[in-house]
Amino acid sequence: MRTFFSIVLVLGAAALRAADAPPAAEKPAGVATLDEDGKKKAAGLIKDLGADAFDTRNNAEKELVALMPGATAQVKDALTTSKDPEVKSRLEKVLKTSALDHVDDPELLAKYAKEEATAKRFESAAKFYEKAAKLYAAKAAKEENADAKKDLSAKAELAAGRQKRANLLSKGGGAKRVQIAGGGGDGAGMVVISTIEVSDNSGGKVDLNSEDW
Repeated sequence: MRTFFSIVLVLGAAALRAADAPPAAEKPAGVATLDEDGKKKAAGLIKDLGADAFDTRNNAEKELVALMPGATAQVKDALTTSKDPEVKSRLEKVLKTSALDHVDDPELLAKYAKEEATAKRFESAAKFYEKAAKLYAAKAAKEENADAKKDLSAKAELAAGRQKRANLLSKGGGAKRVQIAGGGGDGAGMVVISTIEVSDNSGGKVDLNSEDW
């Protein structure tokens, strides 16, 4: 009887610990590696990115994302060899979509963020900068070399600042703008749109007119 009672207590304690434990983090969707059939499927989808039918191209892009990061090498190879601007654009989108879930290289993420910001896709840029900032900060926390730690911390701060700017731009930012009209040297008129200032809701000021990404 005592043995049975002890077992009940042990099981009960284990159940309580399981209930208190934080939920396991969800693993990002995707395929880590592809077998031969998977590689053939990826090759077919890459080919379909250049199909005549719009729906076929769109579906191929979505299905290719689902095969990432396993199809990364094939996507990069196709990106290098393709001459079709739309196919190249879709391949780049596949790589970037996958990167937010599967890439842990802050330098690559910062590169993607800059490309998105330069193309004025600010919402996407903010997501890349956010992840890059966190990864830089995590690396800085583990770094023992003082100079390397300082460099990583500076990169984390820079990425976080750019994320804030991209977020504001993606939402309009409440920017106050003024049109300044001036004449060119050849007498031609020109209009410059200049951002005066914008609040980031935390008491700070962000220069939205900067092109430094």
